[in-house]
Amino acid sequence: MNVECVKGVVYMKKNLTKVAIFLSVLIVLSGCARILQPGIPDDVSPPDNLPPAEALELNLEDYILPIDNARYNYEGTGMEYAQYSAWADYRYDDALQIRTDNGGTVMASVYRFDGEKLIRTFSQGETYHREDLTQRENNSQDVILMKPLAEGTSWILEDGSKRTITGMDMDVETPSGSYKAIEVTTEYKDSKTFDYYVKGTGLVKSVFSGDDYEVISALESIESDFRLTQDVKLYYPDAQENIISVDAQLEFGTNDSAEKVLVQSYRDSVPSDVLTVFAESAEINSVYFDQETSTARIDLSRSFITEMNAGSYYESLILQSLADTMRSYGNSEKISVTVDGGAYESGHMLLEKEDYIWARTE
Repeated sequence: MNVECVKGVVYMKKNLTKVAIFLSVLIVLSGCARILQPGIPDDVSPPDNLPPAEALELNLEDYILPIDNARYNYEGTGMEYAQYSAWADYRYDDALQIRTDNGGTVMASVYRFDGEKLIRTFSQGETYHREDLTQRENNSQDVILMKPLAEGTSWILEDGSKRTITGMDMDVETPSGSYKAIEVTTEYKDSKTFDYYVKGTGLVKSVFSGDDYEVISALESIESDFRLTQDVKLYYPDAQENIISVDAQLEFGTNDSAEKVLVQSYRDSVPSDVLTVFAESAEINSVYFDQETSTARIDLSRSFITEMNAGSYYESLILQSLADTMRSYGNSEKISVTVDGGAYESGHMLLEKEDYIWARTE
């Protein structure tokens, strides 16, 4: 998201639809502008009176969706897309990937804590499939919270807007209950956002306020033991040299590998009278969905080839089945296939990294 999203607020009365999309993303991600540089901005203002050192603790897991295998549901008022749900896809020592679904799009965001700041470093819309994006190149440096975690700490965003910790023990009412929260205020030219964070719970409320409108998202419930599901069609070549599809439902918990879940579902869903796409020890090492080129870049284990036991024509059908499956799973138009990071070379076929297999349309 770039700074143009902020400018869209000015035209809210003229084009409510565009601003509705902007506000939903803004509320979910707690701000859409970027700071001037990854380090602490020059014009950060520390508070005059600092609290005790133990009160300054700021950990990534404390304030951003701290519970694994849980779905956070937010009630929305003021516009259609203010209501949304959020869950953690991946949680590592140095990164957290969250996806949010507001009914209009599914947004993926990666957060990091550098010791001084909680930063959203990557975001991507239209991410309806599970994929680990924590190693993607940063496209944002949006500071959500910053030390010292005390009232008065402030920093400047790239568009000149100001973000400030304006309260440390604020009373906040939500459908899920009452909280004592940190209040973070972002001041834009013609509007403000107020975000409320609770240690051990995360974001509990966001308020977007203009001259004559207000949009609110507030925590309604937290579903424990949540497993994300995704419907997908798995494709296989059959004995008549056709490609058939099988409907399957993938299930993910926090930190479940998309690659492993896909392969296991392929093995569990094999119908009769078809060729196996993934033999017993064959694996997907990684899959990278490039939205700009609509390409799924799949790296396979060497055993995918050595255990295939198929002639050249059936090998081509197996690869076509994989391309069709990736279209169903990640909406890619084509796949690029490598083996352990190098060219796909089986004796029947040679595919370099920029050779593509196009998915069929049904």
